[in-house]
Amino acid sequence: IEKCVVLDSLPCNYVCPSNSARKPDRKCYDTFGDCLCDPLFKKNELIEKCVVLECPDNDFVCPPHSEYRIGRNCYDTVQDCECDDGYVLSEAEGVCFPLVQVNNGAADPFWIDAGWLDALVLIGLTCFVLCLMNYSKVDSAKMGTLYGVVGMACLVLGYWSSPDYTVGPARWRIALFLGAGLVLGTASALATGLTTLPLLVGCYNGLTGASAALAGLGLYLDPTAVLLVRGGTGVAEHTDGMLVVRAVALLLSVVVGTGAAAGSAVAVAQTLGKISGRPLGAYPRGHPFHRGGSVFYLVCVVLFGTLAFTGREEWNDRGVGLACLLVVMVFSGVYGAMAVLAIGREDMPVSICFLHGLSGLATSAAGFMFSNKALVVSGAFVGCIGIILTKVMCNAMNRSMFNVLRGGVPSTASTATNKAIAGGTVKHITAEDLAVTMTDSKSIIIVPGYGLALGTLKHTVAAIVAVLRARGITVRFAVHPLAGRLPGHMHAVLAEAGVPHDLAVPMDDINGEFPKTDLALVLGANDTVRPLVTGGMAVLEVWKARRTVVMKKSLVVGTVGADNPLFVGPNTSLILGDAGATLKQILELLQGPGEQSARVDGDIEGASNSIQGTGKEGDIRQRVSFKEGNIKQRRRSTYSQGNPISSQFLDISQTDTLKIGVCDETLPNEDNGQLVALVPEVARRLHRTGKQVYIQTGAGAAAGFPDGDYARAGCLVLDSASEVFDTCDVLLKRRPPCVHPATGRPEIAMLAPGKTLVCPVAPRTEAGEERMAAAAAAGVNLLAMDAIPRLPAAAGLDVLGSEARIAGYRAVVEAAQVYGRFFAGETTEGGGYAAAKVLVIGAGTAGMAAVGAAARMGAVVRAFDTRTECRAQVEALGGEFLVVDMHDRSERSVTDSEASNRRSDYHRMMSERFYLKEMDLFRKQAKDCQILITTAAIPGQVAPTLIKRECVDVLRPGSVIVDLAASSGGNCELTRPGATYVYDNRVTIIGTTGQTGRMGWQASSMYAHHMANLLEQLCPATPEGEGTPPDTTEEKKNKLTIDMDDPVLRGMTCVYNGTVTWPPPDSGSFVTSLRQDYQTHKTLLPPPPLLEQRVGNLATLREVLAVACAAVAAGLVAAYAPTPFLEQLLYFILSGSLGTYLVRAVDPVLHAPLLTVGSGL
Repeated sequence: IEKCVVLDSLPCNYVCPSNSARKPDRKCYDTFGDCLCDPLFKKNELIEKCVVLECPDNDFVCPPHSEYRIGRNCYDTVQDCECDDGYVLSEAEGVCFPLVQVNNGAADPFWIDAGWLDALVLIGLTCFVLCLMNYSKVDSAKMGTLYGVVGMACLVLGYWSSPDYTVGPARWRIALFLGAGLVLGTASALATGLTTLPLLVGCYNGLTGASAALAGLGLYLDPTAVLLVRGGTGVAEHTDGMLVVRAVALLLSVVVGTGAAAGSAVAVAQTLGKISGRPLGAYPRGHPFHRGGSVFYLVCVVLFGTLAFTGREEWNDRGVGLACLLVVMVFSGVYGAMAVLAIGREDMPVSICFLHGLSGLATSAAGFMFSNKALVVSGAFVGCIGIILTKVMCNAMNRSMFNVLRGGVPSTASTATNKAIAGGTVKHITAEDLAVTMTDSKSIIIVPGYGLALGTLKHTVAAIVAVLRARGITVRFAVHPLAGRLPGHMHAVLAEAGVPHDLAVPMDDINGEFPKTDLALVLGANDTVRPLVTGGMAVLEVWKARRTVVMKKSLVVGTVGADNPLFVGPNTSLILGDAGATLKQILELLQGPGEQSARVDGDIEGASNSIQGTGKEGDIRQRVSFKEGNIKQRRRSTYSQGNPISSQFLDISQTDTLKIGVCDETLPNEDNGQLVALVPEVARRLHRTGKQVYIQTGAGAAAGFPDGDYARAGCLVLDSASEVFDTCDVLLKRRPPCVHPATGRPEIAMLAPGKTLVCPVAPRTEAGEERMAAAAAAGVNLLAMDAIPRLPAAAGLDVLGSEARIAGYRAVVEAAQVYGRFFAGETTEGGGYAAAKVLVIGAGTAGMAAVGAAARMGAVVRAFDTRTECRAQVEALGGEFLVVDMHDRSERSVTDSEASNRRSDYHRMMSERFYLKEMDLFRKQAKDCQILITTAAIPGQVAPTLIKRECVDVLRPGSVIVDLAASSGGNCELTRPGATYVYDNRVTIIGTTGQTGRMGWQASSMYAHHMANLLEQLCPATPEGEGTPPDTTEEKKNKLTIDMDDPVLRGMTCVYNGTVTWPPPDSGSFVTSLRQDYQTHKTLLPPPPLLEQRVGNLATLREVLAVACAAVAAGLVAAYAPTPFLEQLLYFILSGSLGTYLVRAVDPVLHAPLLTVGSGL
């Protein structure tokens, strides 16, 4: 160094690093302290280099087996380091690990290269996503399962072949166990039927949880747990942050996995009946964990878990540390078992789904523990499946997830008597009666209970369905989410029996179909069809069907622990006993004599397979023949054996029975004249219940029902109206009573005193008051079909609703005919044509029918109603709901004087300012729409004027207005009631008043069914069931009884025993009752909980707190979490979000298969 140094000093040949120089006046240069850094640089004593002043990390140290790169001015990342020979740098992990040679130094095969492993992982996880995506539809579910198999194979093959996961002979040992697992899994799946599918899912849940727990225990006992291992060799120590992440993940894997394994074992044992299925919450002392037990458990887990990881050297502690970890496992197992015991056997589907989700979370925890993104992603998917399906089932029970998991409802097993359930009487029928009812029905909905999955019962039902469908009867299955022991379990059971998946309809989609169904057949279900079920659980509304038959082994109560009011419903009958034997008997009755050999133990499955539409109805008819005479003959022989009264019941035309009259109401040049009050199908239904129908010749001809059809239905055809009036006990009419055109006498006067007339009366009008006075003077009971109270019990009598539905549909048909252009947009070689725009004013029954019909025809539909609660229904039908922009909502209020002048059951009175805004909205819409349909009719009052002349003037030439309120004055100012004309040579205004008469067959059929439902209520003393002979006492023989205590009958009765009884005592101002209901609702409605209150009209307080907690957690993670954990966390969050979206889109029919696929993932 060209300097003089002291003789006894250390070697003074130290060379100062770059960007520095030796300090002057030093006697010896042997340390970095003898150097002086250049300007803009500073010393880094740790690495003995001069670095730039702006270096963010001056304490950075290169990892072992590396050196600092030459020529760097700043050393703050691992990229500033260079590994020694034989080592390679991992920038993600920040270490240099040795290049491991396998196969005696030969190069690695290309198929276990790290790039190929990443590619296989990418393919496998992509297949998992495609698996869940394809489960959104039944048709693609099989392909989804195949994607899942491919994904699993790619991941297992990739990790098995990677030297970072299997080393040396361990690879072939693992292969041996993989093969054994493949054989055992395949054998268990093939040996498991749908009946025991919940057991298989429960076992797989337990195995998954146990695997995660044992993997955590194994990692804890691994001497290299604190090292980064490559090729079986520890190459570097994990950082403190990564060790904390691994320890927490290990604890979660052990805790959640052990709890899931123990809980699954208890669930399987309860399902098998090995232990009591009674929930612990049902015992007097209650669930032991309800009173501070959960807090105690959590404290113990945190305490002993922390003691197991007191320091880095304690990871492989096989003394105190292992004991603490085992204590954690014991506590978790006990808690998991007790938690499942608390739920009970009745809510076992919820337990299995929740445990499925826990097994997925345990898998994700194992993924964090091993830094394995495949485990993290698959665990997140499976967790989403379990948690979402748990939520689905809890929603079906109308209970929160916490409420279900903390303890089940006790299952009381008390038996009710046959005669008194909820204050009513149970009515029994036989298999013969049910067979006849089935053949005479047009639509049947079957509600299966879990017992359908047992034995051959499902195949018998499938064969019956095949027989009925071959005759043209519409048959569907209504499936409750809780039917079966798994979500979607009943769908899988029906599919196994050969029932097409489109016949099994979920509860939310089929509940609206029951009022239009002739027969609802309940097979063993109880709580899922219970009216007013405890807790408000959503149920299948089978009691709204025209006829309900319940098939049960006994009248034992269900999970709710209370008698079922359905059993004593006015239209409900029961068949008690062995359902399998009863269904076999019904199948034999439905089949012809030559096909009686097709028993349940024979070709039932073949018959059921014929359901799956071959497209050839004749083929099905050849397999299952229909011989109605065979059924009737069997019924006749059953009645005749030892019961002479029954044989008389079969020929009711020769007995003293209730006589029903129907006259010809056809008038020339009258739209409503093409209707009849009773159709042959309904007449046959009345005939079987002991009533005789007398009909005037030609009464139904104009509506499409010739006299021959009535005669074949058991009716007696009379020549004149006078004969009908003289013979009948009750006269059914489709029109209000008037002067008869043939006799010239008032129709009311043609009836003898004491007889009953059922027809529209219009009691709110002056004409209606005159009719009521005439009926009172003549001593005729008068029932008004247009005055049915709006009560749930009167749903089967809603004549006005049926007429409105027909009118709305017909309005669209007539508008399309007059409009003369495409409704749907078309782009053809002949040019492009925009879709028609339709405005429907009034979203009642008629308006909704018009919206649905126009939307199905492809038009752009807009609808308006003062009731904004109609928005959801309009949008569900494909329409756009229009709203009047009112900044001051108080303008929607109504005064008492306005209410007295404009009163309505379904119209809300508005202020003058709102009315003007409404007119302005209609005028703007008229400029853009070509078809206007108005439906705002107020019974007994003049219809409000909603379409002014200035609104019609802005319509385009060729536009159409259909005014359904024309009979009461019309909603359009220019409507001519009863006429159709063209205004100003531009706009066609249709004001015809007989829309229902233009669909005579449909309107007559719907009206007749309402009449039949009414007669069932008016004749409570008819036989207890269709298969039971009538009571022959003079007091009860088919006597028509008007029960004035029945709110439905009281509301529609205008004249009774010579006295005018209209209006009913409780009828008042609608606006007044509306306000009273609002005040009552306001008083009874509790304020929302604190967490549900909205903050700044943006979100609820719960959501705000959740966002705040997420922000705090994100800050902590960003500050302290190591980089590998952030990568795994990103995978977990993204896969959880994607999994939630995909699982929610899964078809409910596939929920049960989805659980098994989740176990595989």
